[in-house]
Amino acid sequence: MNQLLQTFIPTAHLIKNTIGDCEVVIHDMSTPQNSVVFVLGDVTGRRIGQSFDHLVKDVLLSKNFENDCTANYYFTAQNGKLIRSSTSLIRAVNGKVVGALCVNIDTSSAMAAYKVIKNLLPNAKLDSKELQGANFTDGGCNSAALDEASSNDSVNLEAKNSNDLQQNILDIVQDLIASATHDLDVEGMKKEDRKRIVKFLAQKGIFEVKGAVELVAKALRTQKVTIYSYMDEVKKEG
Repeated sequence: MNQLLQTFIPTAHLIKNTIGDCEVVIHDMSTPQNSVVFVLGDVTGRRIGQSFDHLVKDVLLSKNFENDCTANYYFTAQNGKLIRSSTSLIRAVNGKVVGALCVNIDTSSAMAAYKVIKNLLPNAKLDSKELQGANFTDGGCNSAALDEASSNDSVNLEAKNSNDLQQNILDIVQDLIASATHDLDVEGMKKEDRKRIVKFLAQKGIFEVKGAVELVAKALRTQKVTIYSYMDEVKKEG
């Protein structure tokens, strides 16, 4: 494991010991296809050697991405559980993103409690100002956020106001593309090999980032139209 990433293992234990029932995952972005290098806890079934899934679509492209992290996004794990997740990027001294720290929490208990509350308050709009202002707890409850918890809150980069943020995201994606292709004989690659790379990048949401197609074409020493063609073929093949 990258020496810098190893220094985050105590942080992972701190998070796990503080939260309790959660899963902490450390990713090494220099090996995108096998980015998971450390797992503490078992919520989603994550295993060392797997690849990242939500880094681009749910983290980098989230409207809540700020200070190199996105907190409290939701997704449904392969085991069917609704997961509340937060991810923070890890940068080296030179500013390059070398990894990511993810915290996954199973929402099953919270959702069960939420359903009980809804049954106890029939016809009540739980996100109404009246109920939010009531002295139930220290915080309000936004039912709309919970009801649509698994929806994708990704936004188009063009809608973001910060050019610096756009460039930051594009730089991260460029590094991911470079890491995914750096040890390959690009010049001698056959079409199926190039398609395999394009399929991996498509599955990870890379092409949702504006400018990514051009970066991939450059990395694979081919034209943008060829990458679009591969993308269409991959989509048709399922």
